Amino acid sequence: MVDETLFDYLHMAIVDYYNNENENDVESTSSYLSQIGYRVGYSLSERLSKENPRYRDELDTVKYLCKELWICLFKKQVDNLRTNHQGVYVIHDGRFRLLQQTLITMNKPIDNINRLHALYLAYSRDITTIQKL
Repeated sequence: MVDETLFDYLHMAIVDYYNNENENDVESTSSYLSQIGYRVGYSLSERLSKENPRYRDELDTVKYLCKELWICLFKKQVDNLRTNHQGVYVIHDGRFRLLQQTLITMNKPIDNINRLHALYLAYSRDITTIQKL
């Protein structure tokens, strides 16, 4: 429980910091958060999978993401995984923890809420980017 709270707080602080640094530049803020998320996800994936054999195909890697990495990060399995069988996978999580944090800001204009959601997703989108392990 403590580690979840610390992760949530750190995530909020990172988003808030970059949001305040680049208030007028959503693209660069999103880019910074994506880069941080990618580095964290890459390091965490390497650490979690170092004792596993190399994944043979894309589907095994996606299963690893849904079963191991997602649970480690968000303390729950994904709700749904879909594919178009052409290499595109969509992960659905109906109670995504990192977006629930933004509910406390509902007194702000809807533009700011959408911007904030996009920034919160920029970090987590790239923390779960699939790399060749």
